[in-house]
Amino acid sequence: MGCPILDAPEGRRDEFVEPYFRHAKPDQFGRHRKSTGTSPAFSPPSGTIKDNRWHLQLAQRWVVQYNFYVNDRHWGRMFVRISPYFPFSARVCLNQITG
Repeated sequence: MGCPILDAPEGRRDEFVEPYFRHAKPDQFGRHRKSTGTSPAFSPPSGTIKDNRWHLQLAQRWVVQYNFYVNDRHWGRMFVRISPYFPFSARVCLNQITG
C-alpha cells in the first residue's frame, strides 16, 4: 500500500487530513493515522484460583485506535475508526463536511 501510519497530530483532525483529501481521486484511500480515544474494551480476567470463578469486565478504556480516511465516489469524504482491542469496535463517519 505504501502509506505509513501516522501519529495523531496536534490541532484539528480535519486540518491534518485536508492536504491528503485535496489530492485524492474518487474511491482513493487518503491517509491513515493512529490516535487515542475511549472505546469499549474488556479488562483482563479476574477471579481466584481457589473459587475457580473468573470474569471479564467491559468498560470504557483509553486505547489506541486506527483511522482510515477515504474519498468515496458516492459518499464523499469519510473515515473508518477501528479499535484493535476486543470487542473490536468500529465507527464509520460518512459525508464529512468540507471547509
